[in-house]
Amino acid sequence: EGQFGVGSVTDVVGFYVAAGCCGAGIGASGGVGRVIADLAMEGETGFDLESFRTDRFGRIDAFSPEWRNRCANARSVKG
Repeated sequence: EGQFGVGSVTDVVGFYVAAGCCGAGIGASGGVGRVIADLAMEGETGFDLESFRTDRFGRIDAFSPEWRNRCANARSVKG
């Protein structure tokens, strides 16, 4: 998908995420930091976060063998 994960976490009130910010994250860090600060202080932001939603991948069980295999496979093809 290639987008950061930025915003609130479903089912965890007051928990905000800024993830997937390697490489381009340096250039975007000011904007990402602003969004997280807005959410933490005001509970909302003026930025459209739809394409960055943290739940866009569905529910994930990080301890399931299927998920660990998917992560390992994805990581093994990166150069």
